[in-house]
Amino acid sequence: MKYRSILLALWLLVGNAYGQACFETSIINPTPFMGNDGEIFRLADGSMWEVKYEYEYLYEYYPTVLICPSRGRLIIKNKSLNVQQLSPARRAR
Repeated sequence: MKYRSILLALWLLVGNAYGQACFETSIINPTPFMGNDGEIFRLADGSMWEVKYEYEYLYEYYPTVLICPSRGRLIIKNKSLNVQQLSPARRAR
């Protein structure tokens, strides 16, 4: 488990060095978030995403996640999921 955390951290650092921006946010809907194929979820910034080709059964309520839009990856509880953005973040008024 610790080894996997180190690998994820290195993957993110290398990705950021090449301009692959990742950021921390929260999943606000649905509750609970399962992490299964086809599940559509909304982040705190209002953007909508879909889980692709994953089956994790996480049962997480409002989890804090790391998302890497340019890579199509969501990292939650040391698991990396394939995701696809469906709509952009809402702009602040």
